[in-house]
Amino acid sequence: MPIMTRMRDNMPLILFLLLIAFLVTIVFEWGMDYLGLRGRRSDEIGAVNGKVITGKEFSELLRNYTQMQKNQSGADLTEDQIEQLHDQVWQALVTQRLLADEAERLGISVTDQEIRNWVFSDNPPEELRRMFTDSSGTFQRAYMERFLSNPNEVLRDPEGRDPNYGSQQLAEYEKGLRERRIQEKLQSLVLAGVGVPES
Repeated sequence: MPIMTRMRDNMPLILFLLLIAFLVTIVFEWGMDYLGLRGRRSDEIGAVNGKVITGKEFSELLRNYTQMQKNQSGADLTEDQIEQLHDQVWQALVTQRLLADEAERLGISVTDQEIRNWVFSDNPPEELRRMFTDSSGTFQRAYMERFLSNPNEVLRDPEGRDPNYGSQQLAEYEKGLRERRIQEKLQSLVLAGVGVPES
């Protein structure tokens, strides 16, 4: 019984030491976070071939896809549609990374001049053609060229906050065109290597 008696007599000291240890741990934890010594928490939500996919990147793409869906349907999305959209955006990001890696490995690239030639050709990309087709079905090439030369004049932020909205939308669209052209080149390269024997 002398051990139990000693423990009981020293209980205030033991509790005091535990309280001090607890406070030191809290101060240490919060202090390291406050001073930035612990390292920043990453926004990383995944990686493809060692290349990080961030939450911000995913959210921006999801926002763009959601806006496109709303514009097409003219109504808000249901919970099921939003869940499907999450999956589509994730698949699109993973596919985009895999194709970009393979194109880089094979040395496939797209120049600014290629994009310019494609956009200003007699047969511009379908979605661009659709954007600048009026209600009578006539393609308004002059309006498209005006937009491409000065996007902020033609395309304004619907919320009225961002004066560079048009330029940002055009840059996003150009990035999409570049990725699509790289995919087409990669697909052509793969198909060129496929042969069917006569037998």
